[in-house]
Amino acid sequence: MDEGSAAVIAAALGIAGTLFGSLGGAFVAARAARNQVRDQEGAEHRHWLRQERQKAYITFLGHAQQAIEILHATEKLQTSGGDPLDITLESSKQAISAARGALTAIVMTGPLKVQWKAAELVTGLKEYAKKLEEGDVDLLTSRRRCGDGERAYLIEASEVLGTDLPSQQ
Repeated sequence: MDEGSAAVIAAALGIAGTLFGSLGGAFVAARAARNQVRDQEGAEHRHWLRQERQKAYITFLGHAQQAIEILHATEKLQTSGGDPLDITLESSKQAISAARGALTAIVMTGPLKVQWKAAELVTGLKEYAKKLEEGDVDLLTSRRRCGDGERAYLIEASEVLGTDLPSQQ
């Protein structure tokens, strides 16, 4: 092999190395850009889902707490010797129905453990309302079930959202 051939081969190898190096760099850069876009989309989706969950959880809790307040007021009226007004019982049924409707958003946004706790709370509310409507005087179990259900729901929802529960005073 003479010097001319060696120079041509060396130049060809140099050009090929530069070309492959450039193509490899472009491939790595394109792949990194795709990964960055995918990661950004994932972060945006997680943020959107957290916001939707937060709205659903707060809406449900508002309706459930309203139902609990109405049921407690109805119970006080009933235990003080008064006759619970039909309008009070109807208000409790409407609030429970609203909580059950808000449960749909929780079903859609998940996760399942929050859905279960919300469904258990709705069941407890319905049981409490039924006992009040029937004039049952042993309401302690139903009242506790609602309170425990509300607390369990709050714990699960707070865990999913990564928030702290408000301190009890």
